[in-house]
Amino acid sequence: MRHQPRQKRQKCLIICLLLFSAFLFTGEVLGQDGGRSVRVGVFQLPPMVFMDDAGNADGFYIDLIKEVAARENWQLTFVPGTWAEGLQRGREGSIDLVTTIIPTADREQYLDFCQEEVMLIWGQVFARRSSGIQNVLDLEGATVAIMQDDLNGQNFITTIENFGVNCRILVAATHDEVFRLVEAGEALAGVAPNLFGFAHAHQYGLTQTPIIFHPNPTTFAGPAGLNQDLLAALDRYLKRWKANQGSIYYLTLDHWFNHPSERHRRMPGWLTPTLVGVVLISLLLLLWNRILNQRVRARTRQLDASEKTIRAIFDQSFLFIGLLNTKGILTEVNRTAVEFSGVQLEDVLGKPFWEGPWWNHDPALQEQVRQGIDQALAGQTHIGQATHLSKDGQTHNIEYTIKPVFNDDGQVVMLIPEGHDVTERERLTQNLQQAQRMEAIGTLAGGIAHDFNNILTAISGFNDLALEDAAGQPVIEDSLQEVSHATDRAKHLVQQILTFSRRKEVEKSVFAPALPLKEAVKLLRSSLPSTIAIQHEIHTEAYILADPTQLHQVIMNLGTNAFHAMEETGGTLHILLDEVNLTRQAPALGTVMPVGKYVRLEVLDNGCGMDPSLIGKIFEPYYTSKDSGKGTGLGLSVVHGIVKSSHGFLQVESEPGQGTAIRVFFPRVEEPRTQPTVSADDPRDIQGRERILFVDDEVALTGLADRFFTSLGYRITVFSDSAAAWKCFAEQPDSFDLLITDQTMPALTGVELARRVRGSREDIPIVICSGYNEGITPADCQELGICGVLPKPLLMRSLAAEVRKILGHQDAYLS
Repeated sequence: MRHQPRQKRQKCLIICLLLFSAFLFTGEVLGQDGGRSVRVGVFQLPPMVFMDDAGNADGFYIDLIKEVAARENWQLTFVPGTWAEGLQRGREGSIDLVTTIIPTADREQYLDFCQEEVMLIWGQVFARRSSGIQNVLDLEGATVAIMQDDLNGQNFITTIENFGVNCRILVAATHDEVFRLVEAGEALAGVAPNLFGFAHAHQYGLTQTPIIFHPNPTTFAGPAGLNQDLLAALDRYLKRWKANQGSIYYLTLDHWFNHPSERHRRMPGWLTPTLVGVVLISLLLLLWNRILNQRVRARTRQLDASEKTIRAIFDQSFLFIGLLNTKGILTEVNRTAVEFSGVQLEDVLGKPFWEGPWWNHDPALQEQVRQGIDQALAGQTHIGQATHLSKDGQTHNIEYTIKPVFNDDGQVVMLIPEGHDVTERERLTQNLQQAQRMEAIGTLAGGIAHDFNNILTAISGFNDLALEDAAGQPVIEDSLQEVSHATDRAKHLVQQILTFSRRKEVEKSVFAPALPLKEAVKLLRSSLPSTIAIQHEIHTEAYILADPTQLHQVIMNLGTNAFHAMEETGGTLHILLDEVNLTRQAPALGTVMPVGKYVRLEVLDNGCGMDPSLIGKIFEPYYTSKDSGKGTGLGLSVVHGIVKSSHGFLQVESEPGQGTAIRVFFPRVEEPRTQPTVSADDPRDIQGRERILFVDDEVALTGLADRFFTSLGYRITVFSDSAAAWKCFAEQPDSFDLLITDQTMPALTGVELARRVRGSREDIPIVICSGYNEGITPADCQELGICGVLPKPLLMRSLAAEVRKILGHQDAYLS
């Protein structure tokens, strides 16, 4: 019985030791009981944030917030859903924190954001390995999948709009669904954050493309005006952790982006209730010491792995990144930067940054960088532009920054230089500007052609009147005939200008290409220097179905392209037109030509030639191998478009130093049947006594019409003001038998005037004259009963013949 007190004392001692041990290992968990409740939105963006197969929240952001919660005594509740649902819950305030969010001006209307960035991510396009996508232009007409409410997807849409690329956008609920759509072939490509794509693209048989855009920082956010203490606490820990390379931030970063398959190491589980029976304090101390040693070893391993992780992220960035000490000496540089210049790490580390291979081709750039380092050491970010020479000697345009890094005392402890190759972006920008300039030139050319048509009509009309007055005076008649010939040539020139400006609709017709070829050769001969000899052979008068003016444009573009190839050395431009009869299929650019009869146009030069591997590229828009200032990169692409629209084919042969041969094949068609035309040779056939209202804002044309139609016996009233013409007609609508009006006029257009006239009198015939049919549709002609739309420049005799045809009853007016 006397041993019982001793046994009781031993039991009490064991119980106390066990309670002390439990306090050491579980105190942190117990400390959370009764803490603040915090609701956190979770969506599927592994490894940043996601719900695992067991329904537990996990990921880089989740580990960080769990660590803060343990220290701040928060009780976390994870609310799963899609990204769009999480964003809406943050807006409504039904959750307290949103993770992995990019701050934007729009989102700041309903969310508050942490000041500290957690991680930088950027959008990237992913596609199947066989897609062949190399740049944003390859996505023209393609279907691209994006995630709903994903800023990366919105940035992608803005990017393609800036480049004028048209895509069909397919919206998915998650990034996994985006990749599934691409894998299933429902979309050609998909947009996702780069880190998500790097981790998961291979699961769907996808790979990253070179199309990347809009690097953005991600952080935490909460409903506007609520829970700002939560964001302040997160900012406090993030700032402290990011300044310490051994902090939980870098350990977690290492865990998810270097060893994503491993979990955090946990406290060994041998300190369990099996410690019942441990009675000696010395044994507990020994065990505690072993735990501390294990933590130290684990932390050491994590730090080593963290360094490898950071190095991997550092090296895989598409940016040129380095680290400088406060003397401007390069202490670290990523692999992207050294591989770009073709040097080794030992060639640049430990040396002044401004003496590196990126700047040594230009002393002025070296001085610019030296001054930028001084600016960064003073606490300001230096932003500059420069050129870098790649290892193959090509010049690249670079945007770069030199940023200071501060310690807790606000002192600059290091500098981070970053560079971004913007050569391709600037090239695309220049192409866009070139296209805009071409559009402006086309608009200007259309306006000039319109005015020139009026001038030509006046010249032609008065010249015809002068020819009648000069009858019997051979010298004067010969001179006036030369004016007529010159006017005809000017008319063809106007047609070319209208086609270039896209004011004239493409009108395909059956014609023999021999005549446009002769005209184009004359124009080439007058525009090319004497160092270029031109030879042309025409061996066929066969017919094709195309637009004659566009064929003229094809010949001019091919001839100009050949000239550029011979510009430095001179040479011979040989143009051949003949027929071929294919009895079997023949290869053509991008396809094969079927059996049949063709008219072949061949343009050959003995210039510099080109590598056969480039032949497939020369017909791409904006592609050019010429020096800056020579060519737009559009000429051959226009040729390709015209030939394709005419159901033709192209062949190209070229070798460096051996010249180039481009052959165009148009399907041959049968000769058209001729249509009888109204004769205007006999002056009696175009005379009349009807009353004509003639309206044109060009005073010279109203004077010409007055004189010409009066000489034919008509009673004509002319106006150069369409509003005044309408007032006159409205006062006496039965005083006229025919209205002839110009289309493009300041007050009322021809169509507007015709509509008013028809509203006043339905039976009056109307003829509209225009340099191009802009604003005149077939529906207008039918609605307004327009009898004819005549193109300018006008031949007055042809106009008179058309008037006579419309008014009819010729015999009643013959003398």
